[in-house]
Amino acid sequence: MNDKVNDAIIKNFQQILDESGIEAVITEETELNRDMGIDSLGIVNLILSIEEDLEIELDDYLAEIRNAHTVKELSAIIEKACC
Repeated sequence: MNDKVNDAIIKNFQQILDESGIEAVITEETELNRDMGIDSLGIVNLILSIEEDLEIELDDYLAEIRNAHTVKELSAIIEKACC
């Protein structure tokens, strides 16, 4: 797993949760769902932040991203786009 990608996901996911007042420790196994306080708008914000941090475009991977259930799955998809 690419540390740069993983770090960008975790950093941005944590920021979204912090802004929502949700305390959680984000790991590779953390699920990307409403139970963690992230809705579809949160996912969009997460992806936009990751694109900016990594200086990549993820438009071609949005269908796959929608199906990602964990940070690890999301990281694998983003790695295809940038690495």
